[in-house]
Amino acid sequence: RDSTAWLAVALSAVSTILGFGLLALSQTPPLHNFGLTMLIGTTLAWLMVTFFTEYRKEGAHAPTDFAD
Repeated sequence: RDSTAWLAVALSAVSTILGFGLLALSQTPPLHNFGLTMLIGTTLAWLMVTFFTEYRKEGAHAPTDFAD
């Protein structure tokens, strides 16, 4: 189940990165800047999620009960 979820997330991230990456190749400055910003942001978000998920699996669990 976990591998299926990661595959779905990875494929959606790759398609998003490719889509905005193509905008980053545009000769029109606003489209280029928007594409580059989204490309960098999406890539960093995907890498951070991967890193923090692995960190959490190693034993650093977030609190589950916020009522305390």
